[in-house]
Amino acid sequence: MGKRSMRKPLFALVASCYALGTAASADWLAWSSDAPNGSPAITLNANGAVVVTLSDTTLAAAAASGLAEAAAVRTFLARWAPHLCSAIMDMNAPHPGLAVDLLIEHQVALEDFDQSTLGSAADLLNERLHAGPRAVPRIERAFAVDPHRRSMVIDYAPEKPIKCRDP
Repeated sequence: MGKRSMRKPLFALVASCYALGTAASADWLAWSSDAPNGSPAITLNANGAVVVTLSDTTLAAAAASGLAEAAAVRTFLARWAPHLCSAIMDMNAPHPGLAVDLLIEHQVALEDFDQSTLGSAADLLNERLHAGPRAVPRIERAFAVDPHRRSMVIDYAPEKPIKCRDP
């Protein structure tokens, strides 16, 4: 991906300082900021739509295991969405015909980011620096999220429903 295609996409800098879920495992479904495959995300919208962000590396690993893109998204959601315990949408129940938008992130060299994104990253790092030198994350990898969403409809069912607790 060249510099020209990196000008206006939505960007995400990934720092390996906080674990996002469980410890990394060898399979493509692992969710951890320590993994070299970017930072996955699941966003539930009040309108009933779901946005999933996965790296191109994760999707390639899923494809190598025989899963098409929609099947990879369905499998990823089935594993991780039940843990959301959201009042917006009960992901511990099946949702046939669930509308999902997939965003794909790609690893990018820091020098390929546009000035606006680098400025935002610098502002964030400066805020963290004021909290003390140990609060500043070490940026090992940076990812750009492709702004072009891939829309799909899947039949969602949780892999293993969990019991959510009311606060």
